[in-house]
Amino acid sequence: MQDWGGPIGLGFAEHNPSLVRGLIFGSTWAWPTDTSTARGKFSLIAGGPIGEFIQWFCQVWHNAGCVTHKLPNDIFDVLLVLLGRSNAAV
Repeated sequence: MQDWGGPIGLGFAEHNPSLVRGLIFGSTWAWPTDTSTARGKFSLIAGGPIGEFIQWFCQVWHNAGCVTHKLPNDIFDVLLVLLGRSNAAV
């Protein structure tokens, strides 16, 4: 798990231990963020419904230059299935 995947992945592992064989962490954190700090407030916004809306519909990270190339369609299709945004089977 990397970056935001750390707290997200740990939450998944905690609630679905039978689906997890091991964890690898890189450049992430594994503790709660204090919501009274700027980082904590950003986490609440970016990790909640507002952040999801901005990421999916406004492509804010792509437009900011954070995404430098387009994923191949077959990879993108798998990601959509894993995120529950497609009815196709992987």
